[in-house]
Amino acid sequence: MKRTAIIAAVFLAALLANSVERASAAAASVADPMVEARARVGGLLPPGSEGWVNAQRKALEKRQPPAAAPARQPQKPPKPSTRAHPLYLKLTRGDPSARMVALTFDDGPHPEFTSKLLAVLDKYNVKATFFVVGKMAEKCPDLVRKELAAGHEIGNHTYSHANLAKLSESGAAAELKECEDTLREITGEKAKYCRPPGGRYDREAVIAASQMGLTTVLWTDNSADYLGLGERKLQRRVLSRVTPGGIILMHDGVQQTIDVLPAIIEKLRSKGYRFVTLSELQAEAAKRSNPAHTHA
Repeated sequence: MKRTAIIAAVFLAALLANSVERASAAAASVADPMVEARARVGGLLPPGSEGWVNAQRKALEKRQPPAAAPARQPQKPPKPSTRAHPLYLKLTRGDPSARMVALTFDDGPHPEFTSKLLAVLDKYNVKATFFVVGKMAEKCPDLVRKELAAGHEIGNHTYSHANLAKLSESGAAAELKECEDTLREITGEKAKYCRPPGGRYDREAVIAASQMGLTTVLWTDNSADYLGLGERKLQRRVLSRVTPGGIILMHDGVQQTIDVLPAIIEKLRSKGYRFVTLSELQAEAAKRSNPAHTHA
């Protein structure tokens, strides 16, 4: 009886151990969220499992350096005020209380037109200022001398009709100097004024001119005669824009300008205007204590 009880106890113990083993195996086949979470933290997920792949991806993302911020474009320093430079010579108009105007002609000399233009000015005893292109002056030096001999003023319009705003200060200086040298060789005189072709200029161009002793001249009245407006429109445009102390921009080389010039001269004289060179315009402004220069 005692032996039978011992055998039964051993059998029950073996049966119980087998049940515990099966329960453990079944539990291992079911994913325990807590176990998986702990394994994820410790990097213990089985390689190749979905959880392992996701964990590796997240770890890789964390190791990636942060995206570099876009490089800041260097800021261009603001251009200094023109008043900061000791040489900044510019003339935009004369005395606004003086009933006088300056006729100016750009882009010559021209073999076909300049002599005709000079004939009209001579007929009306009008003195003007001619802004001469250096390479044109080389081709027609006699016309430049003729302008000067008739009492007109000669100005520098660069050697090749360059856009000074696109050049460096040294580039602008080279253009102006080449024209200056050409004019001095032809006339024996130094120009006092220059005009940037097309009115295109910047601070550097004005400083380059100023350092050569040239005053940069603009205008108050752009005739736009190069557009072929027709005589009536051209005359109306010029006369409607004229003001005391004004500077009229016209061009040497336009037949319509020559044709309409007598009517413009007569009309302005009937209104009490006097025609002067730029030197006279500037001197009158200085005399009336209204300087036309901008000095810093």
